[in-house]
Amino acid sequence: MNHSMISAGVTMNSLQKRLDQIAHNIANLNTTGYKKQDATFDDLLTSIKAQRGKTLPGRLTPPVLPIGSGARLGGLRIDMTQGPLTETGNPLDLAIQGDALFEIGLPAVAEPDGAGGDPQIVYEPAWTRSGAFRLSPRGDGTDAFMLTTPEGYPVLDVFGEPVVVPAGSEVTVDRLGNVRARLPDGEEPQLVATLKVVRITRPDLLESRGDHLLAFPAQLMEPAVRETLVEEIDLNGQGADEAGIAVLSGWLEGSNVDLVTELAELINVQRAYQLGARALASADEMMGIANRLRG
Repeated sequence: MNHSMISAGVTMNSLQKRLDQIAHNIANLNTTGYKKQDATFDDLLTSIKAQRGKTLPGRLTPPVLPIGSGARLGGLRIDMTQGPLTETGNPLDLAIQGDALFEIGLPAVAEPDGAGGDPQIVYEPAWTRSGAFRLSPRGDGTDAFMLTTPEGYPVLDVFGEPVVVPAGSEVTVDRLGNVRARLPDGEEPQLVATLKVVRITRPDLLESRGDHLLAFPAQLMEPAVRETLVEEIDLNGQGADEAGIAVLSGWLEGSNVDLVTELAELINVQRAYQLGARALASADEMMGIANRLRG
């Protein structure tokens, strides 16, 4: 297989992955809180081949021929641009105005240090812009409920614990992320928790975990490393206006995918794929001619 076939084949493989990624964005056009993914491409090894013959007078470029090896998909970058906000009227539907995210807990079992201890449930943090939350039974034998995602993952408060409200209470959330619950026989709502709202200082390092959740790669999730990448925002201390971030109750953020942009990119990638296919066919045809001449 000659160099042209290798270069065309490698590039076509990367373009196929880009097509899959565009299709994934379009499929999530109406997904609440979805953040589109953009692809980055890297050039593979480029070799330099010397051209034989006399160099013409006045030539400014060196008498060499650069030969590329195609391009590969360097990675996927999540676009954190805010999507359109839609009013729902449901007090448990929350949207963030600004560049922050809600912190969600992924339950994991931690073995006790000493012998005879009971396993403890710890929460590995993940983050989301999708605020379609609901109240789910806590499951510990009490009548309390937790604020969770539709998949059942608990929403965490500023102490890293699930937001818990009494059963039968009316729940409200203000612009600062304060969660209040009022029982049927109560006069004033009581503050039960404050949502943990964070800003990611390196959003380019985030990767999708499914279920609208974002997280860092495993090597960056160690607490000492994670603390340098995640900034907790104290809305009660700063204020929503000063921080430029507010929690909106009764609203949901839509997908930030622009259909026109994705379709235009789809056409460009399809044309590049067709060009690679033609280059592959031409290289195969030239190799066939060379083999017939040799025979």
